[in-house]
Amino acid sequence: RALQKIRLCVWDTAGQERFRQLAPSYIRDAHVILIVFDLTAPNIVEQITRWMLFVEAEREEGAQIIFVGNKCDLKQRKLDPSVAMRMMAEYKAPYVETSAKTGFNIKEVSQCQVDLLGDLWAAARPATGSAKKRGAVPVHERTSLSATKLLPTVVKMYITSQ
Repeated sequence: RALQKIRLCVWDTAGQERFRQLAPSYIRDAHVILIVFDLTAPNIVEQITRWMLFVEAEREEGAQIIFVGNKCDLKQRKLDPSVAMRMMAEYKAPYVETSAKTGFNIKEVSQCQVDLLGDLWAAARPATGSAKKRGAVPVHERTSLSATKLLPTVVKMYITSQ
């Protein structure tokens, strides 16, 4: 893929229940949704399932999800890696384990976001040649998710153990 600068608009919902009522408006406008969860939290599988139902009900068709399991540096993890991989395969979403403390895989999460956004934007971009000849629709008239927003938008949702 050719190098290209991408400026992201990132909304961070902090995952706190008190901000949950604001989350639907962020999710509806997102191209990519990061669902970040604590690998050491009790009942994490149930929490992921609950949040996925919420996200699925609100996101636009075509919005991509990335699951991020945080605190992989800690030994007291509650989510077995094989269970996590099975769950994410069910949701057909990329999964990355990270450590915010050590910085492990943080760049990989960013690269995954950029790759997904690049795929969305490439699909929305007209092929080479004259747009008028191909009957292309001007950007401001498009209705697909990829073309409705001026900036690629990412929403980070944190699942907390509250």
